[in-house]
Amino acid sequence: MLKKNTSLWFSIVLVLFLAGCVSQPNIPNINSSINSSTGDEHNQTQGQIKLFTITKDGSFQLDECKSRGLENEVIMFESKYCGHCATTLPVFQEACRDMGVEPTILDLTDGEAKELMKSYGLDIRYTPTFVFGCDYYVGVKTEENYLRLCELFLE
Repeated sequence: MLKKNTSLWFSIVLVLFLAGCVSQPNIPNINSSINSSTGDEHNQTQGQIKLFTITKDGSFQLDECKSRGLENEVIMFESKYCGHCATTLPVFQEACRDMGVEPTILDLTDGEAKELMKSYGLDIRYTPTFVFGCDYYVGVKTEENYLRLCELFLE
């Protein structure tokens, strides 16, 4: 009985540990236009730009996107401690390569990468998070989804 309880608790702890990253296999709204920011804005400011916390998929208004310098950027925010990030990174990079897109990969455990994230006025809470120009997505996607997101970015 003790072995069963120990195994059960070990399994629960393992699941909670692995759930530290976000995994969302579907992309809501990928075929429709998203017109407004849907993250959580902080009252803090980074220079002249209001710090914006991304917690779910959405889009910046074009003027806000341009003021953050994101309109021509494809960025993957990841962490070396995120198993989902390690799994999806090569898939994401291959899809970008296939579409002729050069992404920026920022490991948020690195101080310089965190500073670059802040220079965009962003606060990323979940990894992986992807920015394709003015659109952002939280969680792992399929290769087909990455290809489609690259295609939409290039339009």
